[in-house]
Amino acid sequence: MPIKVIEKPTQESTLSPSNSQIIIADTSSVSVVDTIVDVKQIIGQPVQRVERLLGKANDIDTQSGSLPPGGQTRDYQFGKYLIFIDFDQNLRATGFSIVDGLKDDQIPIWSWQILLDRVNFKHMPYPDFIGVYNRRWNNYKGLDINIGTGDKYIVLLTIEVKPIE
Repeated sequence: MPIKVIEKPTQESTLSPSNSQIIIADTSSVSVVDTIVDVKQIIGQPVQRVERLLGKANDIDTQSGSLPPGGQTRDYQFGKYLIFIDFDQNLRATGFSIVDGLKDDQIPIWSWQILLDRVNFKHMPYPDFIGVYNRRWNNYKGLDINIGTGDKYIVLLTIEVKPIE
């Protein structure tokens, strides 16, 4: 018997093995929109290229404890998203984070692929780690990727991407 794949149950369908329907993901609460930014065009790039993509930085922090000596974190307002980019001492991008703006998109954690598509990580494998509030990919094409909801939400609030050191 063939399997019919649907995104959301219809009123006349029921979910039982006898009707051969499978729910992949309920995307009814998520509106699909364009790419936020292509992370792969940022990681490893010099600050001048990053700022051509994102605009001028709002602030530059050289005091963060997670930075290498001589490194800095710059924050960018890119539309409704607040994006932090870490740079090494040679001003090459070594980290990417969206820290504000995702809550309005209402992407539930179980629809993680939607967020990853929006930062141009298409056709991702299943996460290496699945937690209650986050998903993590270790060494996906040389990058560590972490997405999270915070501790009280089911919608994604952050994404962090860093190259493997």
